Amino acid sequence: MNKLKRSLHERFPLTWLFHRNTSRWTFNTLSPGVDDTPEPPRELLDTPYYALPTPQHSAAGLIEAIQGRHSCRQFADVSVPLDSVSALLKYSYGIIGESSFGALPFYERPVPSGGSMYPLDLYLIASRIERLDPGVYRYAPVSHGLEQLRNGTIPPRILTYLFMGQTYAGYAPLIVLIGADFLRSMKKYGDRGYRYIVLEAGHVAQNLNLLSAALGLGNCDLGGFFDVELGTLLHMNIDAEAPLYGIAVGVLERVLHEASRSPVVDNLTSRS
Repeated sequence: MNKLKRSLHERFPLTWLFHRNTSRWTFNTLSPGVDDTPEPPRELLDTPYYALPTPQHSAAGLIEAIQGRHSCRQFADVSVPLDSVSALLKYSYGIIGESSFGALPFYERPVPSGGSMYPLDLYLIASRIERLDPGVYRYAPVSHGLEQLRNGTIPPRILTYLFMGQTYAGYAPLIVLIGADFLRSMKKYGDRGYRYIVLEAGHVAQNLNLLSAALGLGNCDLGGFFDVELGTLLHMNIDAEAPLYGIAVGVLERVLHEASRSPVVDNLTSRS
């Protein structure tokens, strides 16, 4: 074990430095005066807004969704149903209920969050979604809608560049980005809050993976991208926010082929 630790320290000193410096010890636990008040989900009131339809529940069960999850790098040239996008956002990181702690109301969401700080935001790069103009959007969870940040299709070559040569990202009908507003968590937890933020992004990404499978969609997780340039495209404050994870989503070629043998295909293709 000591040999392995020395190897990690020598080969990846920044990783080792971060991990050790965000470890908890008896002398660096949280102080009583720390700011632990969760911030409400952010809303942009000066951007065009699109209300999302009420999502329908999928008939697929959890085991079926887990078995059906796989990375898809080739999507059918059809639009993703807006109802499916609504379900993806609602049940990955939306508001699914309300509770109270004394006189304080709390939103219930589909993932655990350190201190209930919920430091993440979801963004969409939409190229082909039914009944939605191409553009860049931010998800507003309280009202369950989309705030338009940029209008128009982002050229595939630009997206391919931003995702470091991954061409399937450039041609995906939809890319969901998980972004972090770091200070929401780190004002309470300090540097260790970064760990919690990354863990939470993993929870959300897994929800998006399983929801995609349950809805009959394909997806591929994207960890390689140019951080600052992608964050700028998403209108992030790059001094305090950053994209952490991307998920390309689209209709599977094989699903479209199988649907062509059933009455469902007329409804699917007529909305593309």
